[in-house]
Amino acid sequence: MSNRLPLSIASAAVFLCLGGTERVQAYLGSFEEQDGYHTPVTVTGYLDIGGKGEIPSLGIVGDATFYNGDPSNGFISWVPPAATPNSAGDTTHGPDVTRYNAGGFGISNGGPGGVGVDIQDNSGLWQALQGGRLNDDANAPSFNGSVIQGRDHIIAWRYPNPHDGAQVLDVLASEVDLTYKYSLDSRDLNGLAPSASSEYRTGMSFWFCPTDSDDGYVDNVLGLGVKDVTGQKLIEIGWTGSNQLQYRVGGSSLWQTTSVNLGTHGWSQATITVDAFNNTASLSALAWDDNTGTLSSHTLLTDVALGLNAASLDSLQWTAKGGILDPNFGAVAYKNTFDDFQFNAVAVPESGGAWLVAIGALAVSRRRRK
Repeated sequence: MSNRLPLSIASAAVFLCLGGTERVQAYLGSFEEQDGYHTPVTVTGYLDIGGKGEIPSLGIVGDATFYNGDPSNGFISWVPPAATPNSAGDTTHGPDVTRYNAGGFGISNGGPGGVGVDIQDNSGLWQALQGGRLNDDANAPSFNGSVIQGRDHIIAWRYPNPHDGAQVLDVLASEVDLTYKYSLDSRDLNGLAPSASSEYRTGMSFWFCPTDSDDGYVDNVLGLGVKDVTGQKLIEIGWTGSNQLQYRVGGSSLWQTTSVNLGTHGWSQATITVDAFNNTASLSALAWDDNTGTLSSHTLLTDVALGLNAASLDSLQWTAKGGILDPNFGAVAYKNTFDDFQFNAVAVPESGGAWLVAIGALAVSRRRRK
């Protein structure tokens, strides 16, 4: 799979996303070690177990434990023996992001440094709400996948063809449907507290690559939504098993399927902008074409009304369809990958600063009358 873009195309994509500003990393970032995402290939700072950097379990009460009775049970990177790939000999797949402080360490974008450590499951920035790790936990310690024997998870993956760096985010709903939540942090918004974003126009871009294994399934297989602090889903982007780009606005339950086809042999980019003050959203995409090996630009939404009163931004929500999607076509759920998240928050002039402008105009008027 070739994911390398000509320099001119990649540079243009970054310029379109951030308006020419310097690229920064954040809590999501590129899912590298310096962004706070661990794979066992990184040994420095971790327990060196056979040349793999492992995060030791702290034996936290209530956390699921795999490999019962196995001496290797003390490492949260370990997975059930029947799952593929098996982390006992794998340095490329990290622990599920809800099992350690994923995104909470590293030096990118003003991070605190440090390394990955065991935490109470689901107590960090990432939470498994349905499926994923929860499905594996329910069948531990002898989990044996029935579809493709893949483990259900969201993890950092040492991927052979990332968009940038060495690692990507791997979303795999192998057996059952998956729902994960990621809580936005001030590092994501370059110092702005998410609770203050109600008066901001916040842009988010990311690169993604669908899978081939679910081709033939025409319904939605993946969704990524932006939610506010009240739980409202403001805008959601996704795609079908046949790789048609989709979106939903304002909490709608109906996917709008576009004519934009996404390739699976290269990286596409989505750029979402939410104006939480004016209650609007915009969406554009650069879609990879497998036949030509090029990107095409598409503007799908421009400041469309959300149809609701948006509060401050709070979180992102990943949903993925799991299981056998279409036995007639051999379509099964499999990996969808993400890379290079970037955010750009700009204050809306008509919001917090409007009253200052009004007071200034009033003062000028009074001076003129005097």
